[in-house]
Formats: sequence, C-alpha cells, structure tokens
Amino acid sequence: MKKIRITAVISAVLSVLFLLSACGKIDLSGIVSMLDTLEDVLSDSEDGSNAENTGVPDVVEKDENGRIVKLSHFDGDGNLVFVHTTTWDNDRIKNKSSFDKSGNQTASIDYEYDERGNNTVTSWFFWNSGTLMRSESIFDEYDRAVEITNFGTKTVSTNKTYIEYDDKDGEHPKKYKKKTYYPSYPGERYNVTTYEYNADGTLDKNVTVDKDGNPVSTDIYTYKDGLLAEYTSYDAENKPRYTYKYIYDENGKKIREERYNGEGVLEGIDY
Repeated sequence: MKKIRITAVISAVLSVLFLLSACGKIDLSGIVSMLDTLEDVLSDSEDGSNAENTGVPDVVEKDENGRIVKLSHFDGDGNLVFVHTTTWDNDRIKNKSSFDKSGNQTASIDYEYDERGNNTVTSWFFWNSGTLMRSESIFDEYDRAVEITNFGTKTVSTNKTYIEYDDKDGEHPKKYKKKTYYPSYPGERYNVTTYEYNADGTLDKNVTVDKDGNPVSTDIYTYKDGLLAEYTSYDAENKPRYTYKYIYDENGKKIREERYNGEGVLEGIDY
C-alpha cells in the first residue's frame, strides 16, 4: 500500500508547492510531513512481498552483503509499475531513487553523514522540478540531533528546529527529548513542544504551545504489550484531529497501520 502511494505523494507535494508559491510564501511544517511520507514510500520492504495487495510479488535484487539494491513493483496483471533503487556506501544508504514503468527517474533522496555515521544532510529531489528541500542536522557529543535546519527552494520559507534532551540518570539517552523549538525565519511563528514519559520510559504525550504560551496541539500515545498501539493528535481546543492505530503479528512486527480522521472515520490502511 505504501509503495503504491508514491505517485499520489509526489503529486500532492508538487500541487501544494505550486498553489502556495502563488501567495509568495510557503510554510514547510506541512510539507516536511509529506517528505517523510515520500522517504517512507521510497524505503525497500524487507522481503519484497506484494502478494497481499496485488497477488504479484515484488522482484527484489540484493548485493553480496544481502542489502536490497533494487525493488520492482507490479500491478495485479503483472505489469511493471515502478522501480526503487538503493545505493549504499558501506552500511550507510547514500541514495534512494524511484523510476516509473518507462525507466524515467521520478524522485530521489540523497544522504550525507559525518565521521560518526550521523545523517547530517538529506536532500529530496523531484526530477521534473528539481530539489524540493534540503535538511541539515547538527549533533552533540552523544550523537543526538540538537539543531535541524530545512532549506526550501524558490518561495519556500526556511525553518529551524532546536532540540533539548532530558538526561535520565546521566545516561544521555536519545529518546528522552525535553523540548523542541520551532522558529520560522524570517517570520513570527515560534512553537515549543514539551515531552512527558511513562515510568517505563515510553513517550506518553507531547504538548505544543505558541510563543505566547497558547495551546496549539497535544499528542497522546498509548501502548499494549510494550508496543505503540495508538497515537492521537488533538487541536488547541482538545478536539481530535486524527488517530493512527498500529497492529502487530505474534512476533511484535507491525503488519498494519490504520488512519482515522477527527470523527473516527477510517481514511486509509497501510501495510
């Protein structure tokens, strides 16, 4: 299901950019989430199986180290729909690319790393419009991202995120975020998100307020058997905006993700 959505995702991103650029300014907050979706869509499945969706298995090619380097996706009639490729540098992914059924490249993501293996630069690229966005990250001595800058193109605004961590017991775990700051520059938006954790260290909720302390959103996380079971986001008036539910197999591997709108209506299922 995720792989099938690549054309729709690309079209959606480009449509948003085109429409909002006419206004002379684009806020990247919504576009970043679509870029994350694009990155997820370009990810290779572990086994290349697509029989559950179309009855036709994907064809996967691996290198000598067992890493997927090419995945060919087919529809229910066995016709090629698209091809995903992954380029590696040792154990690090350098590039993910997508090609249509005619072999034309449609999108790609490039990755750069520091000497410790941290992903310092990520660039999203659409072949019919050029670079969409570039994200640069700065890490601290514990390999935690503490500053993330997103550079847009043309009329896309640029934003920056600062991240603070709560060092539990002096162990400097990456998962214990304390606060994140979201200034947009140039501009006046400035949001702050704080994080709360359960006794076992899992994220319970995060609350976002604007620069004046007014509520913006609240995200609630629930777990079952130690696994994330549900995630719901609420607006400033504490009304549900959307909900994600996660279903796992007996081995704890996620097999399905269900998406609901604010009224609790199922909008989509990803496998």
